[in-house]
Amino acid sequence: MRFTSYILSCAAIAATVSAQSSTVISVFAAGPTQVPLDNIKGSIVDANAVATTMVLNCVDAPSATCALHQPFTVTEGPSTWSVSAIFSTATAGIEATITLDQKCEITSSTQLASCSESVGLQVSTEGFSTSTETTTITSYSGDEIYYPTMTVTGGIDQLNQPQATQTPDAAAGRIGMGGAAAAAAAAAAAGFL
Repeated sequence: MRFTSYILSCAAIAATVSAQSSTVISVFAAGPTQVPLDNIKGSIVDANAVATTMVLNCVDAPSATCALHQPFTVTEGPSTWSVSAIFSTATAGIEATITLDQKCEITSSTQLASCSESVGLQVSTEGFSTSTETTTITSYSGDEIYYPTMTVTGGIDQLNQPQATQTPDAAAGRIGMGGAAAAAAAAAAAGFL
């Protein structure tokens, strides 16, 4: 009888999770300033035992509190985080493209993370173009690692699929993870253009 009750409880919980249209999750972020993700929503596109990949965008249209004009991809797991984004904007005849790539190796969820961050900027106007790129490697200690919450509004069913508990084959290699801090930096950069 006890086993049957357990099975029925699990089935009820699974049905409830499957029926959800949104859920709140915590995502990795690192840096000296905590950046809230209140105005950003995520949609899960893939999930396995190693990582979850999401597309992030503004909850509403781009605004002063969320300057993302294009969605970007974040992949997160227990020991890695990566974000890859391209932002474009144009004003007064000047076109600008910002590329952002951040990959973090997380030694412990609350103790240490080492992140490689690359930011590129290309600006064009009246037939002239210039670009620059910079890459840094930063180590974050426990007091600079935090996990802000974010609402996921799509792809929640991916978390209930069998592949969500399966490890990808060895040929796929280690998947990098993306960071909320990088997302906020990219959003801020896009807001300045």
